Amino acid sequence: HAPLVTAVNTVFAPVLGASYQALRAARAEAPTPAPHLTLRAVAAERGVRKHARRVQEARSLGELLLELVAAETPVHDAVTGTRALSWGDVAVLTRTWA
Repeated sequence: HAPLVTAVNTVFAPVLGASYQALRAARAEAPTPAPHLTLRAVAAERGVRKHARRVQEARSLGELLLELVAAETPVHDAVTGTRALSWGDVAVLTRTWA
């Protein structure tokens, strides 16, 4: 939907520069009120090992996803219209060079 695509384009275009290809929304309206894109940062104490930070980040993300699925967050479905979020709707994007 347009609000999500606008947010993604706004965040990633400056970061990726000339290599970024702007996304275009297939639908104008969002199935839920904003925010449609959020940033979650996990604070780590100085000296905490990379593996421990990644575990903490994974737990934070897992908690968020559990909340969204349990709350039956509405998502668009091409066949049924709007339905509750399910695990098959979730994709986690990560950096491979981190």
